[in-house]
Amino acid sequence: MSAANVRDSVLDEARAALQELDRQFGVRSEVVPDGAHQDGSWWFVPFRLTTGSPSARGYYEALAEAEEHIESRVGTRVLLVPSV
Repeated sequence: MSAANVRDSVLDEARAALQELDRQFGVRSEVVPDGAHQDGSWWFVPFRLTTGSPSARGYYEALAEAEEHIESRVGTRVLLVPSV
């Protein structure tokens, strides 16, 4: 798979994972695709909350689970990075 295809897959999976978290926690978020980049074996995918403020503990535990799910689907490590 080409680097562009991997990037697209990572971003698609990140969007899907964040949509699920939005439903679970009553928030809205969006991926910031211009900030997504690969560093070694990791993909860093920034996102921002556009509405709502989830409870930190439960939300960040769910983010970690989402990252693991994306890794299992795409085959590369992903870190969802909250941004402002």
